[in-house]
Amino acid sequence: KLQERAAQQANLKVAVVECNPEILSQLCDQLRGMDRLDLYAHILDEVLAYPYKIAEDMDLVITTQEHAEALEKMISSDRKIAKIALSLRADCIARLVKLRAGERVGIVCDSLRFGDLLTRACGVFAPQAAVDRPCLFSSCAGYLAGKEAILVPENCERYADADTIQVLRDFSARGEMIPCVYQIDEGSFMYLEERIEKLRNKEML
Repeated sequence: KLQERAAQQANLKVAVVECNPEILSQLCDQLRGMDRLDLYAHILDEVLAYPYKIAEDMDLVITTQEHAEALEKMISSDRKIAKIALSLRADCIARLVKLRAGERVGIVCDSLRFGDLLTRACGVFAPQAAVDRPCLFSSCAGYLAGKEAILVPENCERYADADTIQVLRDFSARGEMIPCVYQIDEGSFMYLEERIEKLRNKEML
């Protein structure tokens, strides 16, 4: 009977809030692997400017630890907020570590906030490389000249137009393009699974 009731349950409504579109998209990709969730993606600045964007009927609001305090001030019950930690995926780190000393590296992104994260990652994992300031997809054509490797968000076709994608493909024929993903760390993912399971069990009572 419990299995029958679980099958009849409505999906949980889950808001995902992040400060840049790249990580917001990557988080949603990871969370879609969980069953029976309706995901609502929100950029943090838009939520802070228009608090009604986070509907009161959300069952859970997922955000990173650094943004939780701002959301707690505007959500009626801070118990709805699940704080998670993110880390750069291991295969991305492995490629950064292998960059050569003095190698000319660029960062191409949809938002400078994501670009700043990758800049800091290079400082940790590729201090030997010569990393240039980040550049937006919309103006990257000239920026790529002289670069030997570039960092981009994974699935960058989501953020760039067809002409820019072609520019990036042309670059990948002569240089190294490193797709970068931030993922929910293992401890945070287990915590999320527990929170979601508790919410489902509560609805079944």
